[in-house]
Parts: sequence; C-alpha cells; structure tokens
Amino acid sequence: RLFKARFADLQLAPPEIDVRHEGERVTLSSECFVWGVMLGLADGLRPPDYAFDLLPGMEYVVPWPDELGEFTIAQTGNGLMLNGNG
Repeated sequence: RLFKARFADLQLAPPEIDVRHEGERVTLSSECFVWGVMLGLADGLRPPDYAFDLLPGMEYVVPWPDELGEFTIAQTGNGLMLNGNG
C-alpha cells in the first residue's frame, strides 16, 4: 500500500466491518478502507492470514477451521488512529 499523506493527516473512517462466518471460512467486507485489520487468536494458533487491509466494497475471505475457535477482530489501524484503541 502507498499512503500519499502522513499518517497524522490520513482521513480514516470509523471501521464498520461486515463479517459472515460460513462453514470453515469467514468473509469480511467494508464500505470504507480499513487499515490493519488484526484478528484475535488463541495462543499458538495461526490462520494463513491474520493481518490485512480491507478495500472498500471488496470481500476478503479468511479460512477459519473450527480448531481456531471463536472468530474475533482484535483491532484495526483505523480504530487506533481515531480512538487510540482498536
């Protein structure tokens, strides 16, 4: 990704992420750019991808087999920049 502005000058929107858990996969999408989505994971468990950006209007699919436990989003970069938390 290329940001053409300094981080302090980015106008990030509050992250609103649509999450659909279907079988052994989770589909995420958002109407706005969401920087740095970090998934919550139990110790020692790692899906193939647990940190990524969401592009507006595009779905992002993450394999999520049952052994990974409950699906959670731990934080987003948008949340950190806007609120000081995820």
